[in-house]
Amino acid sequence: MKACILFILTLFISTGVWADVVITSSAVDVSVVVREGPARNSNIIGYLAPEEFVQYDGMVDRWRRIKLKNGKTGYVSAGWTDIVPGSGLELGDINLSLVDVGTGLALVVSGDDFIVLYDGGSYDDILPEGDNRLLLYLKKNFPNLSSINHIIASHPRRAHINFLPDVIKQYAVNHVWDSGVNNGTCTQRTFLNAINDKQDLIYHSPLTNFGKAKFRWGLRACDKSTGVTLRAGARVSEDWIELGVGARMRFLLSSQIPMASINDNSLIVQFELNKSRVLVMGDGGAGRRSNPNSGLKKHTAERVLIECCAKAIKSDVLVVGHHGSKASSRAYFLDRVQADTYLVSSGPKSYSGTVLPDQEVISELTRRGAVYRTDIKDSECKNKAKLNNVVDNKPGGCTDIRISFNNLNQYQVVTNLNFINGESIANEY
Repeated sequence: MKACILFILTLFISTGVWADVVITSSAVDVSVVVREGPARNSNIIGYLAPEEFVQYDGMVDRWRRIKLKNGKTGYVSAGWTDIVPGSGLELGDINLSLVDVGTGLALVVSGDDFIVLYDGGSYDDILPEGDNRLLLYLKKNFPNLSSINHIIASHPRRAHINFLPDVIKQYAVNHVWDSGVNNGTCTQRTFLNAINDKQDLIYHSPLTNFGKAKFRWGLRACDKSTGVTLRAGARVSEDWIELGVGARMRFLLSSQIPMASINDNSLIVQFELNKSRVLVMGDGGAGRRSNPNSGLKKHTAERVLIECCAKAIKSDVLVVGHHGSKASSRAYFLDRVQADTYLVSSGPKSYSGTVLPDQEVISELTRRGAVYRTDIKDSECKNKAKLNNVVDNKPGGCTDIRISFNNLNQYQVVTNLNFINGESIANEY
């Protein structure tokens, strides 16, 4: 029985000629064997996993010759692989992955020499200590990962940070970037206490420039303390931060501007990945729920971004604010971002009777470009085995979206459905 389904959805923004690449076909469960020579009895030298791109180097009988990322040449069955013409995603590409966490947000940006997490939380998945979907995603896709360069917590809502304490516990983390907003919830206390327990971790917020970042709160059943004091590094600013080869990021709205809500205080980040730009909005919005053609209220993230940074926010990809709610994504704002691709992370939880995303927002985004959503297969995957081979009867854990950027201002989008039953190790012709 086929339990892993791979859908390839591609978008090319081209300024040059790319070499062809090879990717596993939609019939592959887990991986395709890479052999030393074009024969079934040749030595196995590796595996080609779903979503993994390798350079195509020609045909030998019914085998595709490929260039592996370690520089070696290998062969894979033509029956279990496909050629994507003119894509040329090679070593040095930078990946941005929207992880399907259900009703929440988790974004992973990675290159050969760095990894960054933007948010990590869900209203649907509350499993602690290594079983949450973000940790499972990291362990599956980065099995040798020991440290994370940067974690960005947009704002202290459960759907954005409740996975992060376990991530901080299990990996060495260099920097955490936080909005500095204190709402005193049990989720935020757990997050800040996890930071405090890591002596080598540097905490940053817009409110503190070195010294100590102090959070105070009342007693609650989940936490008997009255607060925590963190060792702070440099204040969050609009300056570019180098991440690795071909990658950098900067924070927008990082100064202490009075905002309309805790959502509008989200740390809004723009990534430059090779020559493409990605704008990540967190829960930043435009005011009360209204149609996309409505105006932008004062002191909201979208309005302030236009007022301060109208030229800077132009981006190729927009990670849509507030899970596709009508409280965000106004047409006037989208006109200035001018994105070609829109990513929406959402799930089935009802917010005061509303399940996101709103169709009016999706229609507006679709009119402007390609829209990719994590919630499309929620009902179908609810009773499927997920990354940990467990049927949890919960949404999420299925539709991960990855964009690979090369240095020619080109990128490709891949949507992967993670239905796994653990029965098959590899497929080969």
